[in-house]
Amino acid sequence: MYFNRGVAPGRAMASSIFTNLIGQSGLWGTSLARIIPVAGILARGATKMAGGTTINGRDSISKRLGVKKYGGHHVVPGNIIIRQRGTAFHPGENVGLGKDHTLFALIPGVVRFSVSRKHLKGNKISKRRFVSVEPYST
Repeated sequence: MYFNRGVAPGRAMASSIFTNLIGQSGLWGTSLARIIPVAGILARGATKMAGGTTINGRDSISKRLGVKKYGGHHVVPGNIIIRQRGTAFHPGENVGLGKDHTLFALIPGVVRFSVSRKHLKGNKISKRRFVSVEPYST
């Protein structure tokens, strides 16, 4: 048998099979019918189906932001009222502000929303929304 030294084992075996099929005389003088089966032995098939690429194929998970307890809802200390990025709503009476701007109740009570208007220079009005917790009346 014919082996190529320094060649990958698969290549050496393929070349030895090819040599045995066509003989030592080379390609000249052999029929084409004896060479054709070699193509079936040496061909490799795809291991995975070919797939395309996409540009918009990814998405991030939602952050679950927004109002969790609305006006009139009952809360206990530690209940999250609003999860937000930045301070769209500001803490009012009995409401704490977390390091990620989450508003949470400090006492048991009822949630109330309010808007404060402030006059600025140049006849501008600033509106600021506040969230507070009113304690239960006893």
